[in-house]
Amino acid sequence: MEIRRFDARSATDDELRQLHRITVANQAITRPNEPAPTFDQYVGRLLHPVPGFGKPTRWVAVADDRIVAWTTMFSPEAENPHLTIVEQLVVESSARRRGIGTQLLRTFLPELIAEGRTTIEFWAVTAGGSGESWAHHHGFRATHAVQVQELGTRQVDPARWEVEPPPGYRLVSWRGRCPDDLVESFAVARTAIKDAPLGASEFHFAEWTVARVRAAEAELAEAGIENRVCVAVAHGTVVALTMVELHPHRRDWAYQNDTAVLAEHRGHGLGRCIKAAMTRSLVAELPELRSVRTQTSTSNVHMIATNHALGYTDVRIQIVLTHDVRALARTLGGQRA
Repeated sequence: MEIRRFDARSATDDELRQLHRITVANQAITRPNEPAPTFDQYVGRLLHPVPGFGKPTRWVAVADDRIVAWTTMFSPEAENPHLTIVEQLVVESSARRRGIGTQLLRTFLPELIAEGRTTIEFWAVTAGGSGESWAHHHGFRATHAVQVQELGTRQVDPARWEVEPPPGYRLVSWRGRCPDDLVESFAVARTAIKDAPLGASEFHFAEWTVARVRAAEAELAEAGIENRVCVAVAHGTVVALTMVELHPHRRDWAYQNDTAVLAEHRGHGLGRCIKAAMTRSLVAELPELRSVRTQTSTSNVHMIATNHALGYTDVRIQIVLTHDVRALARTLGGQRA
């Protein structure tokens, strides 16, 4: 078996189809009630990864000239130079229980140590699935849980989204670049997401500045991702915000990103108001849209209830699994591949 780096941009069509086949088969087991991505959608995701977490690094395991396992990881900077995030580690069902996933881990851990990464976290692991069991076997501990929710835009009564702003607030929306007169207070409001619970995950939210806002906008634009924003403004200052991403390979689908309200303006229903306004505009302007996906910490019962009020339904619970990089390397060093 050979383990090597994998670059989606230079991969052959056959290699990409092998990855897609493995992923679809795995999803049928871990997420049986969710539609699998088409080949084009899957490749689009590979070529347009979510910005903000650093460039992805991918590895594949090849046996008999066929890809049998692969993984994607991100190594963010700024507040998280200690952390590597593993988005997925997938092994073909017929190749499981042969130590291939373990060998993938063993191969890339030395690079993480050389880079000074001290913590590794698996994100988006389906709670109660085989991935969680495998990770626990290697000493990973569950540190956070999120509720994945979805809004079927064609199945929900639009009256749920008719929410007026409370007195003293007005709504402002834009695509892409934040207006210059709001960008400073928008950066402050984005930092309010730090109040969102993260459990014991070692990921740290960003400290937003005007420069970082502009850099993030540029990164999204370069990736071909349309970023839509709706904010609540009081006395010329942004006090609440919600953001949605539209990816070029999934025009029927939107990702509801951060929603944050400054502490002194909470309790007025602003989160529900701006999310409702965002949903109205998405449905009115995107006739091909079918669903909006989001995720919220399971301990954030208020936001989960807000989403329910707008018509979101619960899809599954995902967990974050965390381990010390050097401790994991020592453990795997004593195991057979």
